Amino acid sequence: MDRAAPGGNPARTGLAPAADAVMADRRTTWYWAALLAVAAGVAVYAYERDLYGKVLDYRASGAVVSELQEEHRRLEAEDQALRRSVDHLRSDDVEIQAAIRRSKNLVRENERIYRIELPPEEVVPPNR
Repeated sequence: MDRAAPGGNPARTGLAPAADAVMADRRTTWYWAALLAVAAGVAVYAYERDLYGKVLDYRASGAVVSELQEEHRRLEAEDQALRRSVDHLRSDDVEIQAAIRRSKNLVRENERIYRIELPPEEVVPPNR
């Protein structure tokens, strides 16, 4: 049997207009009950899975990611500077010699090294 939509032609449903209104109210009630049940299910799911806490953690991790990206950029720049320094060391004989002498404390032939030791500083008490 075909049923008319709410407010439709009562001759098609074979029901009185009051009965159609009652059926429309029941459909509306079932609709809202189903909607409320779905909303309650979603709320329970979100509570059980701690979705709100996860959203807060996700937002907080954005700041950490920004800090890490900044550190990554800084380290990339430092890496590039060190690579240029290494390339320069490999191609310049004078620089190679100076670097070896600095790291090994080596002295050239006929070269004199003077070590100057400073006396320890005396602590002078403040005038009273």
